[in-house]
Amino acid sequence: MPDLTLTANGVPLAALGPVGDIAYETLWGPGGGGLSKVTWSMQLPKRFSHPAFRLGAKVVLKYGPLPLGQAVLSEPNFDDWTFEATGLAPRASRFYAVDSTGAPTTKPSIAVAQQQANLGWLTGSALPATTVAALDISSGPVKIADVLDGYCAATNQRWWLDGAGALYLGTDPASPRWSLVPGTPSLESADDDFATTLRVKYATAVDANGSPTGTAYTSSTNARAAAQWGAAEDFQDITAAGALTAAQAQANAAAILATESPRPGFTSSIQVAVGVLANLGGRSAADAWWMVKAGQKVRHHNWRNLSGSLAPGQYLDWVIGQTSYSKDQGLTITPIGLAPRDTQNVIAAITAAATAAS
Repeated sequence: MPDLTLTANGVPLAALGPVGDIAYETLWGPGGGGLSKVTWSMQLPKRFSHPAFRLGAKVVLKYGPLPLGQAVLSEPNFDDWTFEATGLAPRASRFYAVDSTGAPTTKPSIAVAQQQANLGWLTGSALPATTVAALDISSGPVKIADVLDGYCAATNQRWWLDGAGALYLGTDPASPRWSLVPGTPSLESADDDFATTLRVKYATAVDANGSPTGTAYTSSTNARAAAQWGAAEDFQDITAAGALTAAQAQANAAAILATESPRPGFTSSIQVAVGVLANLGGRSAADAWWMVKAGQKVRHHNWRNLSGSLAPGQYLDWVIGQTSYSKDQGLTITPIGLAPRDTQNVIAAITAAATAAS
């Protein structure tokens, strides 16, 4: 059976000495998705030296021939031969969004293309040349992460890097990839800061610079969530979206509310043991842990809602916000919306529904 392997600057680390304690995390949400961190240890002589251990070396995590993610060596410790590498997505917070002249830009296509070599990313999705109007670059450039996060916030999308390091844009998955078997404990929940009604301020007209010359207000409410968990409100200023009609503004409010999921946050994670998580064909994820990653959707059967009721056939679909794996601890999955958090960062889509028990 294959196992996790690492290369650094193209050199298989197992060829240099014993490699152990490999652990890694994947993330999904603002700031980019994909591999976020990988750590490991080695047994090498004190005076050993090799270019593979240079700070900034490109690290590739694989399961057999399958690349799980790319990273950059960030914390080598040569005293005890322990290492940490940071995923490529967080590098977007280290480089500025500029064009070929060095001037600030908020266009994703230009910003990423100009810094692609420094970022170490490959091309996946075709990036838009749309200006992110909500970002102010009058006093200087912003980071590439701000541009990608700003564009995705305006279009209800996410950005992530796949196992090969290619950048993609898209939405949260519509269908579950994995299923938690009936009887799995419900995730602990907390009423910390969620909204069932979103009120927005929008621009009814703008000037030549895109600044609002007239504003109005509207709102959207998720009545089902309010009935289940109680009413709660939040507010957003969406005037940066340009001039909108009342209908367009209300549709925007509804889309934002749906994306940010009007439900309380979670306060716990789930250890993926044998028989707990399976794919839709029934294969245990404990035998395929390398296939489980942040950004996938899980169907949690026999969900016990916050009123304490448990009905046969009831379920909750949630998006994995983080995975953590080590050989000793196995795989742990955590939903997006782990409390404490605010409604801006909630992206797990709630689709709880009572279905007929077969």
